[in-house]
Amino acid sequence: MPTPGERPPGADSAPLVYHPGIRRVVALVETTNADGGGSTETWLYATAEDVWQRVPTANIPFAIGMNYDMVYDPNHELLVLVANYPKEPVAVWVLRLE
Repeated sequence: MPTPGERPPGADSAPLVYHPGIRRVVALVETTNADGGGSTETWLYATAEDVWQRVPTANIPFAIGMNYDMVYDPNHELLVLVANYPKEPVAVWVLRLE
């Protein structure tokens, strides 16, 4: 379904999780460059309004690819992402969105 306005770039896979505190779906969308590197952008989707919003201050400094897991922690109102830089140990990233 076409969504008007700004939209995230297309992706093969992107972790999605609903964040009830901000009432938005959070999507992490990777962007890659020609040398295989890249980063991951954070996008919010408001389902009722059918509107996307990019959060430029919440980029992750590598392309997460398909090796990830993301969940919402209701006790702390945080998103917890388990992912890793290519060829690096797995790390836990925490996103606080308000």
